[in-house]
Amino acid sequence: DEGIDVRATGVTITGNIIGLEADGAGGTGNDDVGIAVFSDSTTIGGPTAAERNVISRNWEGIEINSSGNVVQGNYIGTAADGTTARGNDIGDGVEIQSGTGNLIGGTAAGAGNVIAFNQLEGVHITGGNDNSVLGNQIHSNGTLGLDLGATGVATNDGGDGDAGANDLLNHPQLAGPTLGGTSLGVDLDGPAGDYRIELFTNPTGGADPSGNGEGETLVHAETVTHTGSGVEAFTLTGVPAWTAGDVVTATATEDLGGGTYGSTSEFSAWVVAGSLTATVNSTGDTGDATPGDDVCDTGGTNSEGDPECTLRAAIEEANASPVVDTIEFAVPTSDPGYSASPLAYTFTPASGYDLITETATIDATTQAGWTGDPIIQLDGTSAVGATAGLALRADDSRISGFIVHSFPDEGLEIDGST
Repeated sequence: DEGIDVRATGVTITGNIIGLEADGAGGTGNDDVGIAVFSDSTTIGGPTAAERNVISRNWEGIEINSSGNVVQGNYIGTAADGTTARGNDIGDGVEIQSGTGNLIGGTAAGAGNVIAFNQLEGVHITGGNDNSVLGNQIHSNGTLGLDLGATGVATNDGGDGDAGANDLLNHPQLAGPTLGGTSLGVDLDGPAGDYRIELFTNPTGGADPSGNGEGETLVHAETVTHTGSGVEAFTLTGVPAWTAGDVVTATATEDLGGGTYGSTSEFSAWVVAGSLTATVNSTGDTGDATPGDDVCDTGGTNSEGDPECTLRAAIEEANASPVVDTIEFAVPTSDPGYSASPLAYTFTPASGYDLITETATIDATTQAGWTGDPIIQLDGTSAVGATAGLALRADDSRISGFIVHSFPDEGLEIDGST
């Protein structure tokens, strides 16, 4: 059964080892949840070492089915040293099945939990809203570091109008960190309001195979204000100087003011220091204003009035810049190439795009609204000359999620390993 089953309001649980033996290292755990919470306002752990619980080697670490609970300063899935793997064996580190206003971690010193090496998710919120996940060390879990709703990375949606666990709050999108740089670009699409963006590096777990998360070491937190007008770009400043190979991820959490927070998103897709991402936000066909300056910018604006990045400009910048090697998509629905039914964003280039001569990832599945079927369409009807639509001349590149048709030559031409 459970290690601890809480069915009274206002319970505090501190200083325990749940699932391991007294040495905090050995033991086979409980055959159910380490701590199951069915009543409101339970406190599990605290910001000091004396308050910490070690909750490891159970079927699952903590399961919450109520509201207003606080989980802070615990080791969930490790030995008592906080580093040796002793993951909860079958389920998640923390699962919130229902309830609102639960806080996993926090912004004060010592409030974050270590949630690592668990068989499934680090934190899985399957129900409820306004549940905050802040300041934790989440790494080396079997599936996602932080998961909302159904298992698997939730797709961002335009305007963030979908419903579900934590309102399926859209996760941020990151530009690639520049080596030595002390700033980072973040795109976010959500309702109007303030959002706390937390940036993490992942020195132990590295790049998660899902493409998103995890968040091992908190390196910066900053609150931004979103106007609610679609994808908005922010620049976070004062971040630590990035070094080669840093795997960087982020979450967004609603900042309600006065030290109170609401829902937290899943982790962003990870980016690696030494590379930058060009985010296409227009179906236009203008080239890049200054190829090689590490910024995709035609010099004009897109349909939302933001600096325009077309696919042509992004490819030109990727070829010219040694650090721009990922192209993603965030075209707004106000773009003239948008169609609601059937859902598509149609690009009609006047000619084939430039040869892709530098290793690159061009990922059309990053466009909001993608659910498995391609929605970025490259229509070559207007292309002049015997040219291919997209042509790769670089090894180790990847192109995914496109509809390509009607070009005078090949739609997609590949010479080299991909």
